[in-house]
Amino acid sequence: MEVQVVETVNLDAENRENQLVKTEVLDRIDVMPKLSDEEKDKLYVQVERARGMGKVITIPFPSGRRTISQSEVTSLASKLTLPQIQKFTEDPTVVFVILGFADKKGDPEQNLAISRERAQSVENMLKERCGVMNVVHSVGMGSSEMFDAENLDKNRVVEVWAVLP
Repeated sequence: MEVQVVETVNLDAENRENQLVKTEVLDRIDVMPKLSDEEKDKLYVQVERARGMGKVITIPFPSGRRTISQSEVTSLASKLTLPQIQKFTEDPTVVFVILGFADKKGDPEQNLAISRERAQSVENMLKERCGVMNVVHSVGMGSSEMFDAENLDKNRVVEVWAVLP
């Protein structure tokens, strides 16, 4: 499993996938445990009013794992230097939203906790090991079959989304 970067970032606010993710993120902001009400309000406004947002990176996770490995940190750091990603990391107004997902096997509450830990792990790596200075928020999305209803392995991912003010 390897860190994947999109070749061309689709920032179209009217794109169906972007709209679906935006709606899901807005629904989950209120249940983010580490944010104050003021921080939740600010993030909600940033996502709601974004002139564009799009997925830039996907990081797959093996079953049960909650943190990224050293080799994935190295790969992630390398991917951040690609031109289609670097333009976002160099723009201090871009906010990164890190979405963690888990498959639908097991307890939904446990899967939500796993998805939060995965997203937080990637957020920490972006800030501490990859030098990303942008505002970064992690959001646990919980259980999913969004990516593949048949092969649940494909639902154990973290996605990094760029949100343009």
